[in-house]
Amino acid sequence: MNNETNNLSISINEINPLNRLNEIDISLEQNENNINNMLDILEISSNKSNESHDTHDTHDTHDTHGTHDTHGTHDTHGTHDTHGTHDTKNINNENKLIDEKIIKHMKIKLDNQTNRYKKILNKFKIKEALQIISKNIKDLEFNNLINGYGIIVKIVKMEDNNNIKYKIIYSKKYIKNLLLKDIKHDNDVGKLILINLDDSEIILDYNEKLKINFNESLKILNNIDELKNKRYITNILTELLEYVKYKRDIHGISKIHYNNYNLWFIIPAIIISAISGIISFLASSEIFDTDTKTKLTLTVGTIAFLSTSLQTFAGSLNFNGKSQAHSDAHEDYDILFTNISFEINNPDKSIKDPNDFFETTKNNILDIKKKCKFIVPKEIDDKYVKEELNEKLERIRNEALEKALKKKTELLNFDISQGNMKDLSFQEIRNKFNFDFN
Repeated sequence: MNNETNNLSISINEINPLNRLNEIDISLEQNENNINNMLDILEISSNKSNESHDTHDTHDTHDTHGTHDTHGTHDTHGTHDTHGTHDTKNINNENKLIDEKIIKHMKIKLDNQTNRYKKILNKFKIKEALQIISKNIKDLEFNNLINGYGIIVKIVKMEDNNNIKYKIIYSKKYIKNLLLKDIKHDNDVGKLILINLDDSEIILDYNEKLKINFNESLKILNNIDELKNKRYITNILTELLEYVKYKRDIHGISKIHYNNYNLWFIIPAIIISAISGIISFLASSEIFDTDTKTKLTLTVGTIAFLSTSLQTFAGSLNFNGKSQAHSDAHEDYDILFTNISFEINNPDKSIKDPNDFFETTKNNILDIKKKCKFIVPKEIDDKYVKEELNEKLERIRNEALEKALKKKTELLNFDISQGNMKDLSFQEIRNKFNFDFN
């Protein structure tokens, strides 16, 4: 019985309400039948033992009477045999009481354990049924209407003739006919009539104890759905955060890229303008003669032409405008990145009204793209994607290295725990922890 009980405990601990309810039900019946068979064998064995003892007592009694009839002088021996018969009966009665107590104790223990497992199994079955009907408001309304009869029903629309059938997805009384032709209920008299496909009927009586609190159960299921929804939205927000980070970073790199190009025109133009001003000042002084002043004036004109050309090229290429546009986009994406980060850590708007939150986020991204009319250079985009991929590969490599290190540590600890410390040297330990991924 202990082995059967242990097996039953293992199977109960591995219950999956969506896949293994039938297996647990069968396992429960098999264990109960096995233990009942064992109890029956024990009871039959006890009865046979008692019959054998009774037969032995009867023979002893007959022998005593026979001795009395044949030898009148041996009455004392006959009396002695009668006492032996009474002692044997007392022992048999005590053994019978002990067997009955053992059988009764085992049955009580079996009943208690079976009831506990059936309660656990029943909870899982109810939960599975509630998960099914919670997806359809008509199923909920109908089950509220027939609540109190120990069943949960799903309305099924047949594909062949579009007729409505009723499928029992949970039953307190283990009704085998799961698909029903019709259900008639009269709550005034407390009767529920289940009509099978062959027009046979099953009548259920109303019982207040069989009522299922759909509201409380569905509230729990809704909480579970909220957690799933929260996890789902968090995953979407995480992907959105990665996208915003990507856009923020490439706009930031583009800002620096165009700003560097702009500086190649601005700095020379500033230096040339400064030199031009100095030369122009010298040309207007009386220090130099006329010929020198003429040369300085020509030099100022040439330098001014170069400065103007550089400024014209810079204005035409609009490096400064591109740098400023990417800078504004970088700042806007950074603000959006911060908002989404807060939302991931403390979900609020995305949970209460996800459609509005994601619509607002989408509009913000579109507004940023409209304001920044300059495309990120392809070489910057490709380089960033490549670097990000390398970083991910590096993280995967480090994670694999950490897992392998932990595994080797476990193996080394196991060797030490097995008393193999004498065979271990520092060189062997180094070899065990030697990782070479290159």
